[in-house]
Amino acid sequence: MLDSVSTRSATLAAAEARRPVAADVACAASLRAYPDVAAPDASTTGSVARSLSQSPPVNAGRVAELREALKTGNYPVQAEKLAEAMLASLKA
Repeated sequence: MLDSVSTRSATLAAAEARRPVAADVACAASLRAYPDVAAPDASTTGSVARSLSQSPPVNAGRVAELREALKTGNYPVQAEKLAEAMLASLKA
C-alpha cells in the first residue's frame, strides 16, 4: 500500500514513525546519566504550562530592535557586567 504523499510504502512510513528521533535518544541518555532525576510527569508538565501562560508576552518588536542593534554593532555590551551576571547565575 502506498501513502498519499509519496511512493513509500505505508509499512515503511509506519516503521519510520516508530523510530526514535535524536531528541528521544538524547532524553534517554540524560535519564541514564541522571538516574535520581525523575522524568516529567503530567503534573509537572501542567505546572510548566501554567507558568508559561502566566509569564509576560514577548515583545517581538523590541526583540527585533535588539537583534538589529547587535547585528550592526550598535548595542553596547558591557563585558564586565555580563560576566558578573553569568557568575552570579552559577552561584544561585
